[in-house]
Amino acid sequence: CANIDFASPCLLEIMVNKIHWGKGVNYMMQNRKYELEELLYQLGIYLSRDGYPVICAAADLVIQEPERLRRLMKEVYPEVAKRCDCTAASVERSLRSTVATAWESNPELFAEMAMRKISQPPTVGDFLCMVRHDLQKACQT
Repeated sequence: CANIDFASPCLLEIMVNKIHWGKGVNYMMQNRKYELEELLYQLGIYLSRDGYPVICAAADLVIQEPERLRRLMKEVYPEVAKRCDCTAASVERSLRSTVATAWESNPELFAEMAMRKISQPPTVGDFLCMVRHDLQKACQT
């Protein structure tokens, strides 16, 4: 999964308007990648975990196209499987396991990301939505 393109929500308008990619945009994309890595680290999802490339690829897809959150099994899992050279079933299993591990590591951060009290681990779709929203918030500050 080394070829993950981290498109920031702030950059979607730029991409839609077909503005040429310059150093500033590349810097912003690197910054967004750093913010995602930082958030995952705070959730206890470390680079050494087998599911790390899978969660990064899935987050990248929903950041680029939020409507994919409604089509996880039909679009996100198969695309992540292609990127990470595995099956859609293993992507689903890896994401569920990663979310469960993150929940055990830092449930308080989940509540902060959800902006409400939550008493159980979110679904994979809800988790990806929360990650996307958290990164979008950071983009606007």
